[in-house]
Amino acid sequence: MLAGMDGSILIATASLTGVIILATVGLATLIVNVARGIERRLTARMDDLDTRLTGQMGDLDTRLTGQVGDLDTRLTGQVGDLDTRLTGQVGGLDTRLTGQVGGLDTRLTGQVGGLDTRMEGVAAGQGEIRERMAKLEGLLEGLREAVTGRRAA
Repeated sequence: MLAGMDGSILIATASLTGVIILATVGLATLIVNVARGIERRLTARMDDLDTRLTGQMGDLDTRLTGQVGDLDTRLTGQVGDLDTRLTGQVGGLDTRLTGQVGGLDTRLTGQVGGLDTRMEGVAAGQGEIRERMAKLEGLLEGLREAVTGRRAA
């Protein structure tokens, strides 16, 4: 009977091993199916997220392009206004400087003319002084001759 039991234990063990193998294969199949389902859902969510992000990036790009265009327009206008103001200020400064240089030129020309007149007067005075000195030298020579009684050679 013991021999009969050993056979039935072996059969039961083999049967239990088969059930364990079937349970393991079923569990592995279930795990694979669950993993595939999770993968499908994650792929769908990633595709949805990619689509949403692509749309948001397009919206952001459109808004930024509009803002950059507005900023460019404003800056161009401001640069134009600044250029106009600076051109006006430089023109005004140029006019003032031209007037001041013209006034200075007129004053210097007048002063140089006055100096020329004074120098001509000085030159004329020097000529008179030379003539007088020549006369004085002649008188002095005449006095020397009169005092010494001889004539100069």
